[in-house]
Amino acid sequence: MLVGSGAAEARSLLPQLAEVLDCLVVTTPRAKGLFPEDHRRSRGVLGFGGTRAARELVYGPCDLLLA
Repeated sequence: MLVGSGAAEARSLLPQLAEVLDCLVVTTPRAKGLFPEDHRRSRGVLGFGGTRAARELVYGPCDLLLA
């Protein structure tokens, strides 16, 4: 799941959604902090200054990307 800044109002529901969907989560730079970075499903920020794990998740083999 790719979380952008437009998801700010759903901030408190995002961890639950990730658990229900059983998916990994990356955020855009502007959405940094909307999803807890210490959550077991977090792979960090995608883009400039982002994490390798986020980049590999989004640009690697991916069956579905929910944005």
